[in-house]
Amino acid sequence: LKPRGSSRVRHGKCLEFLQMEPGLSGTVKSWNGAKGFGFITGSAIPDDVMFSKQELPEDVREVQGQFLTSRIVGFEVEANPDGRYKATSVTVPYVDGKQVAGKIKSFSERHGYGFITSSSLFEDVRFQAEELPAMVARSVDIVGQLVIFNVAKKGDGKLCVTGQMLLQNKAAATTSAVGNMPMGGRAGPTSLTSIKGTGKGKG
Repeated sequence: LKPRGSSRVRHGKCLEFLQMEPGLSGTVKSWNGAKGFGFITGSAIPDDVMFSKQELPEDVREVQGQFLTSRIVGFEVEANPDGRYKATSVTVPYVDGKQVAGKIKSFSERHGYGFITSSSLFEDVRFQAEELPAMVARSVDIVGQLVIFNVAKKGDGKLCVTGQMLLQNKAAATTSAVGNMPMGGRAGPTSLTSIKGTGKGKG
């Protein structure tokens, strides 16, 4: 069996979310964050395909719990000497209502906000100080921390975090829907369905 195609990203009218073109894709059957590997099923490959955390985007490598389980992913494959395939260059496209993994890009304690970058999103996501993970002191340099968060579109069209973020290596993530977390009294988020499109993820 020789798989054809590969997962890619492309530009479109809306460049906010990573989307896969037709190619190799499947669903994560299982993921062991502690051991750093998992299996993908339902692709063009008849057997389950193993992947390691090194093949995930950098901002997804420390996820624990059920974050990756049942997620649709894109990937390429390489054949092992024993004839089995392993997944490489795994991508995790945005799925409406699912949490997003990312890395804190910047934070201003003075102004009380910062930005997160994510391989699943085309643009940076703004967050407020009160949305920082509960166990993180503001005096700690949080830039570079890997987090999991819910995202929504604000009235001005920009993306923002909703609810409290979680540190990837400190808590098991749930697959709670966007908007389920409290927003500190701000207006509720709009549905992301209307702003999904074909975009190019950040390398």
